[in-house]
Amino acid sequence: MDTTLLHAHYLEKGFGEAAASDAVAFVDELSRSLSESGRTLGSVTLEDLAAYVAHLVETGGNSEARLLALARYFRLTGAQDLYIYFTRLFGGDGVLDSIRERAEALEGRSVAERIFAEVTPPPLGTKPEDMPVVAVHLMEALEAELPPDRVRAVLCGNHHRIPRESFAKERERCLASGSIDAYLRDRHERMVQELQKHCDEGSVWFEQTITQRVVELVRSDQEYLSAVRDGNVLHATKIPYDPDRWLGSTDAAERRFLACHCPFVRESLRPGGESLRDGFAGVAPDWCHCSAGFEKLLFDVALGADLEVEVEESVLKGDDRCRFAIHLPEVPR
Repeated sequence: MDTTLLHAHYLEKGFGEAAASDAVAFVDELSRSLSESGRTLGSVTLEDLAAYVAHLVETGGNSEARLLALARYFRLTGAQDLYIYFTRLFGGDGVLDSIRERAEALEGRSVAERIFAEVTPPPLGTKPEDMPVVAVHLMEALEAELPPDRVRAVLCGNHHRIPRESFAKERERCLASGSIDAYLRDRHERMVQELQKHCDEGSVWFEQTITQRVVELVRSDQEYLSAVRDGNVLHATKIPYDPDRWLGSTDAAERRFLACHCPFVRESLRPGGESLRDGFAGVAPDWCHCSAGFEKLLFDVALGADLEVEVEESVLKGDDRCRFAIHLPEVPR
């Protein structure tokens, strides 16, 4: 086992010697655990990791620092599938807390307390297949307490808590572009170049493995990773979660599963999985307004406005992709 890369990475990123040593210790502990069943870090499987993380959750060892250290180790050592597994575990972290805060801000504390009376945020590292039931319970509580438009308003926030400052350069580019259409074209061209770089390097882009045909999918349609303006509406299509497999699938149910990014929903879409409630896919379709809030954040910052958004297509409505209509306050020149 070589943890030199991990230790150096922590120091390079400014985490400090103590954090670097802790990270190495976390990987050492995983290695010792694997050795009990004849496995090594080089031969570990997704099933091994899932069992180990479940043990951490059960015993209270599921700290963010530990799981991040393991994720970083597998990324640095080129084990892409294992790294992506950890990104899935972090995908829902803090989301329910954020939804509760927004519900309180929009509807008042007593309403938020009633909504969340029976909804408990799952611990970090919860098995992906256990996540959809949480979304089902929350949607039922929201629907019991609020009319549909207010449910959508509560869900349509920045629930992944992405700092708006991370899009500051997009605001600068938008202002310098001369028009929204020019900005959208520039944004799309830059994103295609970024994907091509990851494809050429064989590196993971967020949670996605990028192949040449994924690059060509995005290149062929400006709605991916940017948007297309139609009057005062921006149409944006979300890149599938597993885009290469999505492109290769002809099965409608499998394509819905492969398209979905949401850690609270995805496993309810797995072909052959058990539905959690009456109707399609288990979780109520309005849940996808959480994704809509994520999708519009870039444009909120770039355009300097709090934009309205609606879900045009989504996997929870039976489509094989997610597409959003983001409304501009006025028709731009």
